[in-house]
Amino acid sequence: MQRVSLETLPQPERRFVQQGLPWVIGAGALATYLATLSRGLTLSSLPVVAEVIGGNWQPMLYQPVLFLLTWPLRWLPGSGVALALNLFTAVCASLTLAVLARSVALLPHDRLEQQRLLAQNEAALLLLPNAWVPVVLAAVALGLQLTFWENATAASGEMLDLLLFACPIWCLLEYRLERRRCWLDRAALLCGVAAANSWTMVGFLPLFGVALIWSKRLRFFNVRFLRHIESSAWKKAMGALARDGRFFLRMALFGLAGLLLFLLLPLVQAFSPNSPVGFWQALRMVAGSYKATLFFLVGRVFPRHREVALVLAAVSLLPLLVLSIRWRTFTVRERRRGLDPVAFAFYIAHAFLLLLCLWVAFDPPFSPRQISRRLGLSLLFLPLYYLGALCIGYYSGFLLLIFSGHPRRWRIAHRALRWTAPKLVYTLLGLTLLGLLVENGPAIRVTNGRHLDEYARLAVSVLPPEGAVLLSEDPTRLALLRAALVREGKSGRYLPVDANALALEPYRAWLRRNYPKSWPEPKVEAKPPGPDHLASPTNAPLDVASPVSVPIVTYTRWFGRTLNQASCSPRGISFELTS
Repeated sequence: MQRVSLETLPQPERRFVQQGLPWVIGAGALATYLATLSRGLTLSSLPVVAEVIGGNWQPMLYQPVLFLLTWPLRWLPGSGVALALNLFTAVCASLTLAVLARSVALLPHDRLEQQRLLAQNEAALLLLPNAWVPVVLAAVALGLQLTFWENATAASGEMLDLLLFACPIWCLLEYRLERRRCWLDRAALLCGVAAANSWTMVGFLPLFGVALIWSKRLRFFNVRFLRHIESSAWKKAMGALARDGRFFLRMALFGLAGLLLFLLLPLVQAFSPNSPVGFWQALRMVAGSYKATLFFLVGRVFPRHREVALVLAAVSLLPLLVLSIRWRTFTVRERRRGLDPVAFAFYIAHAFLLLLCLWVAFDPPFSPRQISRRLGLSLLFLPLYYLGALCIGYYSGFLLLIFSGHPRRWRIAHRALRWTAPKLVYTLLGLTLLGLLVENGPAIRVTNGRHLDEYARLAVSVLPPEGAVLLSEDPTRLALLRAALVREGKSGRYLPVDANALALEPYRAWLRRNYPKSWPEPKVEAKPPGPDHLASPTNAPLDVASPVSVPIVTYTRWFGRTLNQASCSPRGISFELTS
């Protein structure tokens, strides 16, 4: 296939849609997310903030790319970590929308014969004066969707995963345009990096493999080539098969190179003197987590809820499958009195898929967000929303292109459709923008409000100024309190203790390393009781199997202090200690 470059396409003023508009959309998205950014902690950002400030006692084994990119933030003061992580997330979300806009602008509009006749360029790009509308519509549908918006303004780590998911798709579309092998190399490398950073990409690797083969157009998968092999000697076909084999090897090597990041965090744990796990143990833990999550979805959730799997495939994968097929069997035939029924059915199907994908952005009961909540899953399904936005860009561009021509034999029906279709797309853009802002804007203000920070500040303000041990059975509230103490510079005077983890030796070792003054090595001298001397609970060793039932005085003796005051709550006990 002949290489096609944007520089060779006509109408240079319209190249703005492919080159300049993605950056404009990214800048506008960044401004929107900065305006609605969470200035502090949220429930979704709390695990990432706790990891960066060093408040997580468990070894970090997942998301190596996030670990590398957020490592410089560990040197920031505790008061600015949450805001810096939220800013990093907003940048990742803006780049994701810029990549989406570029990908929509590069989508081929040659699936039907009528599209190929109207495109009038070798790359089959949408070069109409209103070609910016599908790009903006796709970005609006994804950028203002509630799940995407929530994770774009609070550091949950999901935006980086979605950015790594979107980049291979963009590379494949760039390869279709320029036919440069480096784009396939980048796609394979990014697939490996994305799979190493998140298990989500592992589930999509078969689809990306099919997309690579489809983009390369390998001879081995060509039916005509296989028929040629049957009718001729193998020697003539060995050269082409050898080239295909080298291509597979090259893609596998680039994918494995990106997948090597999978070993980064196990290596960090292996070389860390205080890590409770070694390299192989950490590697088995990560691989086991990937395997358990995938088998849980494929082996338990989807078989038991087949209707859920069908709905998720229908709202995301089915529209993607339809736009991936280059239809050659059905051709558009013009009749004297109207449209061809087959072509008209295709037009109706494309319009229906467009409305379906737009409806999913508003989170109806069959949307991925609602299905995940109904099943009690903690999955966000952001890749499915991204694929849906990609389909929105294609199908809206299809309607603009297919009715932009003026066949002479299409009379009243075509004139009506030619006038109505663009107006319909413009209306959908306005309604989507207004509807998502009205529906999701208040929810974002509540989610990213200062309520959680105020709660943490009030919790810190009632603590005794002399210092205290904070024992709680709720890890989330304890992490929130620890982050608030770090932010206010009071972490040295207080000792947050997770009552549920006290039974674990690695957790107690972590407490001894991070709080050596408050949690020293226990030196307990248990004396055997005499016949007339009862055992004192202060001399008994700590029963780690049931830490909550340990008497309060036991903790007092450990710290060498006297118990001054204790306050109880349904979620935990706080102790005020004095020397």
